[in-house]
Amino acid sequence: MDAIVEDHKFKCLYCPRTFAKAQSLGGHTSKAHPGSSTVYSEKMKMRDAREEHRAIHNKAKNMLEKMDPELFQLGNKDHRYVKMLAIIKEDLFLEKSQKRVLRK
Repeated sequence: MDAIVEDHKFKCLYCPRTFAKAQSLGGHTSKAHPGSSTVYSEKMKMRDAREEHRAIHNKAKNMLEKMDPELFQLGNKDHRYVKMLAIIKEDLFLEKSQKRVLRK
């Protein structure tokens, strides 16, 4: 069994280097060949999308706090808070998508 593990190598798709562990290959690929890995590129797109959603969520929370401080204090415990936050976020997403369309 150890012989199979020792012979098992992970080859870089972009250069001749090989690695004993998949994790090592992944680290090498992300540092030595940034942007080459489609998996890495997809991860970065997902991270950027999460950051955009997080920014909109935080903006919506700030808007709700200014609009209705008492409701804001109730937070997720109150269904009105959750619904109002969702409405504000939807408006912000629509606003952002309209700006994208206008830029094109």
